[in-house]
Amino acid sequence: MRQTDRPTGSPRMPADTKGARRLIFATAGLLALGGAGFIQQGLVGSNQGYTIPFSDTSFWVRTGVFATIGFLLVSFSAAGIILAFRFVSGGPGLRVGGIAWGILGIVAALTMWLYAGVLFIIPPLITACLVVERLAQEESGDWFRRSRN
Repeated sequence: MRQTDRPTGSPRMPADTKGARRLIFATAGLLALGGAGFIQQGLVGSNQGYTIPFSDTSFWVRTGVFATIGFLLVSFSAAGIILAFRFVSGGPGLRVGGIAWGILGIVAALTMWLYAGVLFIIPPLITACLVVERLAQEESGDWFRRSRN
């Protein structure tokens, strides 16, 4: 039986949508770990601040900035986990929210570059890009637009 011949009463989540859901969980976990590192650096680190080298210059950042960025990353991760749990119910707003979350995940991964360096931003950056790619597909759109009885 082809996928289009299935009765509408028992739809299954498409593989790409399931993959996007799993990637949101993975990205949220990676960003939460990065956020915990920011919080640790902001609360336990130097009392004054840090000098961060950037190319041929450097800039000085207070420790409260690190703690704030860490709190925002952990909150963003929690929102992603809640969003991924709601994928089962569907709805077009969840798809748009998932795509927006993926785009903001890319920005959050690039923000982690200040603390962790290039090597540690690659996994959350790639997974966030894959979330956007999988949710933008037509098959995922059909899942979120399906009739829910």
